[in-house]
Amino acid sequence: MSVRRKSVAGSAVAVLVALSLAAMTSMAASAAAAASIVRFQGADRFATSAAIVQASYAPGVPVVYIATGLNFPDALAGGAAAAKAGGPLLLVLPDLIPTRIAAELTRLRPASIVVLGGTGAVSDAVLTSLQTYTTGAVTRVSGVDRYATAARLATSFPTGSPVFIATGRDFPDALAGTAAAAAQHAAILLTTPTTIPSGTAAALSALAPSSIRILGGTGAVSAAVATQLAAYTPTVTRLAGSDRYATAAAIATSEFPSATSVFITTGAGFADALTGGPVAGTAGQPLLLATLSCLPADTAAVVAADAPTTVTLLGGTGVLGAGVESLTTCAAPSPTPPPTGVSFGDGTHVIGSSLPAGTYRTRANVSGCYWERLSGFSGNLSDVIANDFGTTTPVVTISSSDVGFTSGGCGVWTKQ
Repeated sequence: MSVRRKSVAGSAVAVLVALSLAAMTSMAASAAAAASIVRFQGADRFATSAAIVQASYAPGVPVVYIATGLNFPDALAGGAAAAKAGGPLLLVLPDLIPTRIAAELTRLRPASIVVLGGTGAVSDAVLTSLQTYTTGAVTRVSGVDRYATAARLATSFPTGSPVFIATGRDFPDALAGTAAAAAQHAAILLTTPTTIPSGTAAALSALAPSSIRILGGTGAVSAAVATQLAAYTPTVTRLAGSDRYATAAAIATSEFPSATSVFITTGAGFADALTGGPVAGTAGQPLLLATLSCLPADTAAVVAADAPTTVTLLGGTGVLGAGVESLTTCAAPSPTPPPTGVSFGDGTHVIGSSLPAGTYRTRANVSGCYWERLSGFSGNLSDVIANDFGTTTPVVTISSSDVGFTSGGCGVWTKQ
């Protein structure tokens, strides 16, 4: 009898979960029907950056912040600083100003320009070229590392400002938090998972923040770091979820309780959010994360609760597909059979179930390919065994001891 009761209870739970997911899908679908869908996109990340800014800023801005579009560390804290200064953040190549960015700089006529990061991120040649787009100063903000760069950016904020703290080793939590920081004129500072870098500590001492919000779980920013942060302010809180999508949803729920519109970007890449996050926050809207094809359950729950009048998508259909545009909730994950061939596409794969171990490469050079080998699916930084972002043909060896593999913007992978 006890086994039978347990079976009935388990069945009841399964039914409740299914009904809950169905209700969430229905609510998200209702939100989709009521919302106006806006998409900012371009032929590449630079054109998308320009499209976002063109729709959001009039000519004569006080400043434009410039960051490399090939990596995220220097710009993680730059979006909040740009928003506070009243200007946008645009992306460039290390040695070139893309045509669409040049056209947008010409239209904006900024009073000044701030370049983020050292010469490896944005070269001196680009800095010199930027002078042609402003009659004011072109300055560089950089430090010995990403933590020091963020600390230098924090000096533009007045004493007593609130601060958001995120790991400097990955991008999702900081980028989702950029919208909240921009809305509150708060600084973003970076930490390692286990220690507060000296530059970050000095910036916190100088700011004497009114509050600190930690972005992400203990795998990204440990409990020990949270305890150390209490030395700088009496108010330290954590905004976190079970993965990057849930963390972004937690930030949205906490910091934008009355939002009537939302921004959505991919959770698999950083480029579109670098420009879009400050725009969302300045407009008083949260930045949520989605997969290529659908809204994760936590994202869908925020959309359903907010019933937004406008949903703004950052990026083209290659990063946010038709399922995202229709605000479709992702189905509950289930194991899939191993592939019959030796190729697979972007997304999340279970090693040994939906993907065998081996060495894989993309079929052609891919601009904007980001991948992660995973030891688990908690969404915490500690799950990442290895990751990379690049513009050449990636080659990745997946071990049989890996638990998962995920990629975005890479196209088709082929086993060697």
